[in-house]
Parts: sequence; structure tokens; C-alpha cells
Amino acid sequence: MRRRKNLIIFSLVLIMVLSTLQLVGCSSEKDADTKPDTTDQAKVPDQTDDTKPDEDTQSELEPYELHVVLSGNDQKDKPLVEEKMNELLKEKLNASIKLTFINASNWLQQTNLMIAGDEKIDLLWTSSFYGYSSVVARGQVIPIDDLLEKHGQDIVSVLGDDVLDACKIENKLYAVPSTRDMAADFGVIMRKDILEKHGIDISNVKTMEDLTPVLQAIKEKEPDIIPTGGHPGSSNTMVGLIAKGTFDILDDWFGVIRIKDDDMKVVNLYETPEYEEWLNIVRDWYVKGYISKDAATSTEGAFDQIRADRLCSVFYSFKPGIERQEEIRTGKPMVKISMTDPVATTSTVTVMMTSIAKTSRDTERAMMLLNLWFKDPNLVNLFDNGVEGVHYEKVSDNIIKYPDNVDAQSSGWISNNYTIGNNFLSYVWEGYDPDLWQKTDEFNKSAIKSPAYGFSFNSEPVKTQVAAVTNVMLEYIS
Repeated sequence: MRRRKNLIIFSLVLIMVLSTLQLVGCSSEKDADTKPDTTDQAKVPDQTDDTKPDEDTQSELEPYELHVVLSGNDQKDKPLVEEKMNELLKEKLNASIKLTFINASNWLQQTNLMIAGDEKIDLLWTSSFYGYSSVVARGQVIPIDDLLEKHGQDIVSVLGDDVLDACKIENKLYAVPSTRDMAADFGVIMRKDILEKHGIDISNVKTMEDLTPVLQAIKEKEPDIIPTGGHPGSSNTMVGLIAKGTFDILDDWFGVIRIKDDDMKVVNLYETPEYEEWLNIVRDWYVKGYISKDAATSTEGAFDQIRADRLCSVFYSFKPGIERQEEIRTGKPMVKISMTDPVATTSTVTVMMTSIAKTSRDTERAMMLLNLWFKDPNLVNLFDNGVEGVHYEKVSDNIIKYPDNVDAQSSGWISNNYTIGNNFLSYVWEGYDPDLWQKTDEFNKSAIKSPAYGFSFNSEPVKTQVAAVTNVMLEYIS
């Protein structure tokens, strides 16, 4: 009863906020009806290292430690990877690097405290999952247009103006996305071995409702494994992900439009019949034990649970090669079930970005590092894949695999593909399609584009209301 009361209050607050919003007035000074051509987005450059530093510029740079704060779990071999990155960065930028990983459940609280305490952060991972517009409204990151023009030529060349424009708020750029899938379809990714072991058929699963008998069979046949889950502590939940295949969340969920509805009417997601239906299904799953009883409070990552044989599936966003990616992460064979069409929205671009924090002590060096992350295959592969001979070995020029006696569970550095920089410079793991990056680009171009693609909400005029609603959303989102 208390939950229902709070949801009612939440909806009333949202209605008040929505009444203040006008898409035209809050956009990044561009017509949301204009659908940018993404033909050139996320170009795939040649993997050659022509990143020799400008000797005159290099000689003028004082030594500096760059602090990079990213979403994820800390890794055992981080000191080794930092050491190898430092060797490269000493030559390129006369700099060293400190990597800090913060898991999803602690991200907002910890990064807010770090910035409020004026802790030095140079590059900060940002995302529409965690209120990009709110981060901008609070002044936690700085506009980077001038820095991009001065030190970010490779970023501009790789991403293109259309993608960068989609990240702007009030015609100012505060973050750049990593090169990766710029569209997504949504559904659930499951352990293939469990399905095959018990002869569970998923060929006719198209919706959340269709998934119910599959989860029931897993519960009955594997009582020690939770059938499904979401990602705790974020909007990357079961209902949240399916909602993103139907609605454009307009950066922050506070007012959405239906992707296949050209009139762009902004509605309260939590009052829509679709959302009510999805909630009822998830509630039924919870009561029947198809979802962990501590799903709302657990801080353990879903893929960590799959890796530890405690979870069978997780709701997820998809792209080419997703099954192999998660097989590498979990050490388990995986299969996906898509429940939506591929869609492209501003938030599919802004889901993984990098900003320069206001607490950076050297913003120019921070931009130099970010630009290098779009240009230098050595830097990209160190961060994405670890140290050659320790965490991977080459099969061919562009294909890698685990060394003997190393696998996803024992490796001290798990792949960080897609997090930051130009991932199209990253090696392809054995078992993936060798043409993965080209097919990712084709996937981006094939997606249904939201009529509001490129719109970014400026939350500054209602930042107090947004903060209040954010707190309620994080408490009750399902």
C-alpha cells in the first residue's frame, strides 16, 4: 500500500515537472524533426599508430597525473595495466594515469561526493543512464567545445558532427560518446547451456509475457539458480530496458515520447498502460521466485552473478556480437532474445560518454588524453583488453584470444570494450565475427530513429524538481 501511495505521489510530481517542459525551447537549438544522417558516424579508421607527439608541445608539458573515473568493478591487474599505460602516456603527453572504477550501485553517491569534495577528476564517465543533463545542470562537468577544437581533432574526425550534436545541451558540448553501437534493441540474454540441458525452447519468445513459461521451467529444473534479473542501482532494469525499446526517454525519463509516434507528445511513462503491464508481469515473476528476493537491494552486478552460477539471465541492450561479448565476461555460453526492434535515440548515443570534470586541474591535458583514446590503438587495446601475453595473445593482426591457462574467470583484467574512446581500434576476440566493427556500423544505420533524435533536455530551469524526482525514481524504479 505504501509503495502504491508513493508511486501516486511520484506521478503527481512528474505531471508538475512535465507541465514546465517544452521540447522546442529546451532543445539544443535544432529542429527535432530534422533527422541527421548518421551514414558517417563511428567511422572505422585504419589501425596504424601515427600518434607521435608534437615535440615542441611535448617539451612544454609539465609532468601530470591524469585521474580517470569510470563505471565498473575494480580489477586485480589494474596496477599492471596502469604501469603499461604510463609508459605510453609518458612518451605522448608527459603524463601518468590513475584509473578509478566505481560500481553501478554506488556511482551517483560516490561521484557526487568526490566532486563536492573537490577531488581531482580529469576524465569522468557520464551517461544518460545516470542523468547526464542533471550532471550538466549541477555544473559537475565543463563545456568542452573550445578544448575539442584545440586538442580534439581526432575525436571530431572519428565521430562526426551529427553524433557530437546529439550530445549537446543548449548548443554546448559537455561529453563525447565512445565509438560503438549507436542504436540498440532490447530483451534478455540467457545461459545457453541451461536451456539446452533441459530442452527449453525460446524460439517463440517475443515479449515479456512470452518469457514467463521459460522462467518457470528454469526455476523448476535449476532451483539453485535465479531465472532472471536486471542491473541494480540504475535504470538498466527489466522494465526500464523494455521501455527504452518503445519510448524515447529524452535523456532522463522525466517525460517520454513513443518512438513510433511522430506527434512527439510528451507523456509520463509511469502512467502509460504499457508500463503498468510490464510492472504487473515483473511483480508476478517476483512472487513466483523467478527474480531474486533481494533484487531491489543487491549491489552485485548481474553478470558477476551469472559468472558465479547464481543467475541464468539478465535483461539487456543488444548490438552485434553481444552473445560473444558476454561469454567472454562470464565464461558461460549465452543467447539473446530480442523483444524490441533496433532503435536510435539521443540516449543510445549518450549512454556511454566521457566528460571533463570541473575538478580537473589541467583541462587541456585531459582533452589531449581523450583525443589520444580516439587515435592510438595501443592505448585503446591496453585499456580494452589488457597486456599482451598476460591477458590476451594474438591469433592474427586483429584477432586475439586468452593465453593458455587463462580464461574469463581467472583473468586479472576483463574486457572494457565500449566504455571510452574509439573502440573500433580495439582487437576482436576470437569467436566474434572478424567484421564486427563494420557490422556494428551497419546496425547503427539500420535502426528506427526516434523523431526526437538529437534532442537533449536542459534541466537547469527545473533542476530542484528533477533532483527530487530522481531520488524517488532511484528508490522505486523496477
